[in-house]
Amino acid sequence: MIRSVRRARPLGLALTLLATASVVLVMPAVPATAAPALNPLECHHAVDGTDFTSGTDVSDLVSCSIVAPSDGKVVLVATASVAYDTADSEALYEVAVDGAVGRNQRWVDVSSAPGDGTDRSVAITALTSVTDGSHTFTMRVRRSAGTGRIATYDPSVWALFIPSGSPYATCAPAVPLDWTATQAAMSTVSSCTLDVTSPSRVLVLGSASAAYSDADYEGRVRVGIDQPQGSTASDRYFDITSAGSDGADRTVATQHSDVVAAGSHTITLNAARQGGTGTVKLYRPSLLAIAVPTSSTGLQVCAGGVDTVWVNPSTTSTSMTACDLTATRAGSALVVGTASAGIGAGGSPYESQFLLTVGGDGAPATDRYVDVVADGGDGDDVAVADSSAVPVGAGTRTVSFLGRVYTTGGPLLTYDPGVAAIFVPQPDLTAPTVTVTSAPTDGTSTSVSAAFTVDADATTTCSLDGAPGQPCAGTYGATGLAVGPHTLTIVATDTVGNQTTRVLSWTVAAPAPATAPTPTPTPTPAPPTALEVRLSGTKVAVNAVLQRVRASKACPRRATVVVRKGRTVLTTTTLPAKAVGAGCRVAGTVKVSPKPAARAKVKVTVSGKNLRSRTIAAVRA
Repeated sequence: MIRSVRRARPLGLALTLLATASVVLVMPAVPATAAPALNPLECHHAVDGTDFTSGTDVSDLVSCSIVAPSDGKVVLVATASVAYDTADSEALYEVAVDGAVGRNQRWVDVSSAPGDGTDRSVAITALTSVTDGSHTFTMRVRRSAGTGRIATYDPSVWALFIPSGSPYATCAPAVPLDWTATQAAMSTVSSCTLDVTSPSRVLVLGSASAAYSDADYEGRVRVGIDQPQGSTASDRYFDITSAGSDGADRTVATQHSDVVAAGSHTITLNAARQGGTGTVKLYRPSLLAIAVPTSSTGLQVCAGGVDTVWVNPSTTSTSMTACDLTATRAGSALVVGTASAGIGAGGSPYESQFLLTVGGDGAPATDRYVDVVADGGDGDDVAVADSSAVPVGAGTRTVSFLGRVYTTGGPLLTYDPGVAAIFVPQPDLTAPTVTVTSAPTDGTSTSVSAAFTVDADATTTCSLDGAPGQPCAGTYGATGLAVGPHTLTIVATDTVGNQTTRVLSWTVAAPAPATAPTPTPTPTPAPPTALEVRLSGTKVAVNAVLQRVRASKACPRRATVVVRKGRTVLTTTTLPAKAVGAGCRVAGTVKVSPKPAARAKVKVTVSGKNLRSRTIAAVRA
């Protein structure tokens, strides 16, 4: 529990008070139309105050939680200032993940130096795997040796969740083993392979507890990217002496960043003995790397560093190194800064103060105090580490790592100070919009075509009737469809995994059955016009084709022929009939009796079974 505030600070250096409650970032429920998003998530917690820990009981300092929507990795950074209070003590700091500590531990000794006692910084960096669900990250402390209280100033922890399958790559050694060495040449403490698929900005973080073994020594630690000996721009120097019950223990932390091409890259943590005769001993060394594509529209990384000695003799905070961080929208800036502080030629012991600022968004309340004292060699060298997180809006701002002399003495001298910031946008849960501009329609066509547009940077797949989706960019076509219902499923997935699905449905109808052609009947000769004829004799010649009542009916053998004069029937007889095409031909000569008057006008009617009656003209009289 935070019980008091650090000593008063000079005007102009008041820092923003951060809430003491844990910060929890929860992924909202994913809509049914969206896949679990590949959004990176972060949580952070810092306290602008002091915690006093007595005894060996563990005291929780700060914690934060993340609800992970999928499996992934979490980058952890926790730092604080450690100070002497009532007596010499050794503090053990650790970061627990869901209550389990693992190897995330650092030991720090504080003692009664001139003034108000020694001040040190502590840093824990780690990469851990998590499953989907809620996870809590807690920085805590207990006294591991000595009798004094442990004073912890401005503790800070932040966690960055990287989902599996996202465009961001990470690596860390499988098991960070304890390490010893006596050689002056740089040796590899641990390494990992980082595989990136596109040009990326890589940030490497390394940390460890340095301990006394058999004699005093000065050590040097660095990290590197494809550099077997590490990068000199990340050198961190630290002195370890026989002070305390088992010798002085200190935290050392370093960092390095560079842009790399696509491919595999070797990340290393290196160390060597810089001076003295003792064996360099590193407990719980940690190495991690994270790669962010330079084309990323999500995470953004900036880094600054000075591969030289930086000097500030004044008590005014001045930027040691800086970088410009661009935020694409509202989110958080996760910041880390490291350096080595020492005494230069002609310098004197001093206490220094370090802090991080993020543009116009205020200074994080995580300043770090470090004492640098004289020793039997070139002066005490102390590793410095600071970290914090700040909410930011869209835009570009400068991230700075500042330092100054806090008390008399100095000047402040730092070696190769470095700063880095990671912008984590608020989760993007907006699915892309798919607009169909041409859709298939019902019909007999066995081909299909569709056209659509997507309003976001997304990849699209098309699936016909449940088949595996195939890439399609704005159009889709297929042939040879079977008769029946069909569906075309269009899925658009943006860069963080949000999905939109459109389903188009239509039916291919069977073609109309082929109909047998109607046979063309044999043309029936048109009967002569029913004319009245003048009968000059006693005979009438008949030659007529009559239509059948139904085509299936047969022609009769004979047909009845009636000859009339006006309403008077002159004669009735039968004539033979025979089939002709669709009709029946009736032909013959009819004798009229009694003989009519000369030049009589007569009509002839032909009828019979299965025949349609017809009045015809006499062909010949």
